[in-house]
Amino acid sequence: MARTVTASELGRVMTEEIASRLARLNVLGELLVSQAQKRISEGGDSQHSYPGLWENQWSYRFGGRPLRDTGAGYLALNSSSERAGSNKLTVTLRDGTPDHYMVYHQGGIQTKGPNYIPLTNKGKVGHTRKANPLKEGLVQLMPNGLRRMLDPITGQKVTTDKPPDFMMAWKGVKVPQRKIFNMPPEDLADIVDTVKFAMTGE
Repeated sequence: MARTVTASELGRVMTEEIASRLARLNVLGELLVSQAQKRISEGGDSQHSYPGLWENQWSYRFGGRPLRDTGAGYLALNSSSERAGSNKLTVTLRDGTPDHYMVYHQGGIQTKGPNYIPLTNKGKVGHTRKANPLKEGLVQLMPNGLRRMLDPITGQKVTTDKPPDFMMAWKGVKVPQRKIFNMPPEDLADIVDTVKFAMTGE
């Protein structure tokens, strides 16, 4: 249906139409997800570089890339676009992981401890929260470099030559900031181009 718009109304009507179309298509939301995933894949952007992983020779993540362990957080990123008034649009990048751990990386955190730190895949999948990892048959790396486990016969703690599966950070750990969302110049330029394309198809 045709609509007559006066010159004085043109700016307002165009703004409302742009906000409505962008919310309906969610192109900006999809772009934010794409930009965040690129940032994770490349370990940062032109304004922010990811600190390297904590390097421990026993860790299964040694030499790996931050936030790309299983790719669960990377794949769980999603977005939404909602009208906020007649001429405004709210675009949200969302962390779809069950415990929202990607949010913690956005700003970085310091935990109080104690923290269980898996060093092997066995230590990661073989431990149940709040259970005693030694009783689960896992090998602990001690601060002095020794490794210990429970003797399967006596149930006593003994040193071992087996590779360690975990260590404990009794005083907590510091997780450095690795921004999932950021707005460096190249991302802002992508947003401008995306809005232009959504409106004109060019």
